[in-house]
Amino acid sequence: MSRISQFALRGLFGLLVLIALLWIGDFISFRYRLSKATPGDPLTTITVQTTYAIPHKDGQAEYVFGPPQAVTCARSIFPHAGDPPCWYLHKTASKPVQM
Repeated sequence: MSRISQFALRGLFGLLVLIALLWIGDFISFRYRLSKATPGDPLTTITVQTTYAIPHKDGQAEYVFGPPQAVTCARSIFPHAGDPPCWYLHKTASKPVQM
């Protein structure tokens, strides 16, 4: 094995360990805040309105708005308890769904 491939493997292993430690820390923080049971932390409800983009034959799109829905999200970096993180929900809520 060459020196460069050893360096790359060590870097990849270090990155995986760093991501695992970040997830573990985020999980411990989430569970601790969940045990405190303060309102709005770590679970929050956000109202999301889905937008559908319906393409027409002439190349234009018609936008149809769905009804607002309350979605529970986790205030964390990674998804926990089956709920997406709030930062991801805010980011994807404004994107139209292509039909």
